[in-house]
Amino acid sequence: MEKFFVNPGMLWFTLAASVPIIIHLLNKQRYKKIEWAAMKFLLNAMKKTRRRLQIENILLLLVRVLILLLLVFAVARPFFQSSTLSALTTTDTHLIVVLDNSFSMDNKAGIKDTSLDAAKNICQKLISGLKIEQGDQLSLILFDDRPSSIKGEGTIQLKYVRDYLDNLVVTKRVTDVFEALKAAKEVLDKSSNSRKQVYLITDCQRNGWPERNASGFGDFKELITDIAGKSIFNIVDVGAKDPSNLTVSAVSMKKQVAGINEEISFEVQVSNNGPSPVTAVGVNFFVDGLKQGANIVPQINGNGLNVVMFSHTFREAGPHFVSAKIDASDLEADNERFLALDVREKVSILCVDGDPSPAGYISDSESYYFTVALQLSKDAFSRHSVFAVDQMTPVAFFGTDLRSYDVVVLANLDTLTEEKVASLEEYVNSGGSLLVFLGEKVDRLINNELLYKNGAGLLPGELGDIGGNMADMENSIFRITDCDINHPIFKPFRQRKEYLARFIYYQFYKMKVDEKRSDVRVIARYDDPDKSPAIVEKQFGLGKVMVFTSTCDDDWNILPRLEAGEYVALMNETMNYLNSKPFLFKNVNVGEPLQTVVKVEDYAKNFILTAPKSSSVSLRPIEVKNFGFILLHKNTEETGIYTLEKQAADASGQPPQMESLFAVNVNPKEGILEKISEAELKDMLPEVKFSFSEGLEREGGKQLDIKPVASSLWKYLAYAVLALILVESFLTMTFTRKM
Repeated sequence: MEKFFVNPGMLWFTLAASVPIIIHLLNKQRYKKIEWAAMKFLLNAMKKTRRRLQIENILLLLVRVLILLLLVFAVARPFFQSSTLSALTTTDTHLIVVLDNSFSMDNKAGIKDTSLDAAKNICQKLISGLKIEQGDQLSLILFDDRPSSIKGEGTIQLKYVRDYLDNLVVTKRVTDVFEALKAAKEVLDKSSNSRKQVYLITDCQRNGWPERNASGFGDFKELITDIAGKSIFNIVDVGAKDPSNLTVSAVSMKKQVAGINEEISFEVQVSNNGPSPVTAVGVNFFVDGLKQGANIVPQINGNGLNVVMFSHTFREAGPHFVSAKIDASDLEADNERFLALDVREKVSILCVDGDPSPAGYISDSESYYFTVALQLSKDAFSRHSVFAVDQMTPVAFFGTDLRSYDVVVLANLDTLTEEKVASLEEYVNSGGSLLVFLGEKVDRLINNELLYKNGAGLLPGELGDIGGNMADMENSIFRITDCDINHPIFKPFRQRKEYLARFIYYQFYKMKVDEKRSDVRVIARYDDPDKSPAIVEKQFGLGKVMVFTSTCDDDWNILPRLEAGEYVALMNETMNYLNSKPFLFKNVNVGEPLQTVVKVEDYAKNFILTAPKSSSVSLRPIEVKNFGFILLHKNTEETGIYTLEKQAADASGQPPQMESLFAVNVNPKEGILEKISEAELKDMLPEVKFSFSEGLEREGGKQLDIKPVASSLWKYLAYAVLALILVESFLTMTFTRKM
């Protein structure tokens, strides 16, 4: 049986076909009949041709009515389905399906099915309406934050796409609608089909859409407007109506450096990404894969978080990892989170003392207070300190190999050479840390020439004059202000900000800093009229440089003599921070590269990296100019612990030696399932024409109505309209000549 489809809303325009008839009837009643003698002759002549004229007028009337009817039907885009006539009405449609398969789509949108299951069902129904033999095309774009296109432009390819969809699973990446629509735009621009339809099928997670006040929102708005102008644009929401999810959003150490035989505290952050409170959440804690503790969180408020504390004492130095896992929730990918760390037997610090004590009086040396501070802790002398400080004179410093030290400290150093500066640059470039204290022995001209180098050197700023006056201490008192309290070195003072007011300085070096540079950061300032920098840091290659513009002893300030231990806390946290660089490369999110520096003493031609579930891959050190050697691995699609081992240099058959562990986690923001609504999208994109529907059965929702792909029958109707217009013009001219 023939099935004929047409847009019912357009059929109202068929009333326009009555316009020629009405005009014809009105013209018939337009004149009054008045008989007079001269017209009788003409009337007799007209009677002979009346029938011919009536036939001609009716013929013209029919042609004009038919023109209007066919024009309305052409605009209504009619088509046949499952009909012998369908072969005459080729569809010529390019269907572009943009399907979200980020890990939030694994959330259960219904009782059994996930959002991805619903999306796959919709895709299969859309594909069923295509007629490849009649010119239809399909493009399937899978997207997270790295869209990929799978095209099926023929019957064989469609079968491949169907099978591919049946086996499709979510990735561990995050949603990025902007990147997905960029990929759709590329396909759309290359399409030669006369009709184009774009279906964006997603759970409408808010985090996946650009924010209105974001810098790139203008580009996004322009992109989506262009797509909607070139196609029939549909957004299909397959997300749960009121989504909720529990996430292990962070696992971190209280300290940034872990030493052996000391109790290390870990914070586990559990987030409730739903509006309703959740009670009795079980949290399990693992060390090197073995369960070491468990806790119950009584309640987490809606859209809130709780922090659970665990502690562990490591007895062996080397690579370790911890993890935290919560009881099952609807979205499993973010139920567990890993942290890789290196437990240190000691942190080696080289302290170059520019003002050593005369006649052996250790307490008078420039670095005395600094060295003592690193041996102290909250527990005083009750435990072993992880920091091992080698104090050295400037003379001995010039013949020292820096590569065996984790941090180099220059304390009021007056002597520098180009050769030593070059070795310092190479050291920091390859991942080392440099801490600089200034003082009266520092020569600003030499430092600016060798260490600042017009911004290309180690110093984050150019040294100026000395501020303050030790001779007039009563009128030369400066305190810390405009402090970045969230910086790791100020961690002990976040709950005790009033302690910072006790940091009194009498003199300091003024420093001119270009704050537009992304690699330079002013951490704290003095309250002098110029707001001079007090603590500044700079990223230099793979390493860090930090500068305290005053002294590390009590010559220019009173910090070492503060009784509450502020100086001890500040110096310990500074060392922790400067030694935290491995965490930048050891703990990453899915899709981010793993990277580590290979020290000269650890060099080997080949390393083996083993992912949590995949087979091992071989890595070779890459030599980077001015950096030394690094190992780089970009394929981090699996979550969990990656193991790095070094192969033996000879053919002795010795087993690989473990070098390091890395942790790859999902991005916790993808676990925030809060949705963006149709009303918000229309308010955010008022000029964009799109239809919004839901792919799940919900009460009161706009359900997705999958219709057969429209055909190009309208083309033939349009051609018929043009032909009839020519016929009407020809008949009008012909009939006019006969009158």
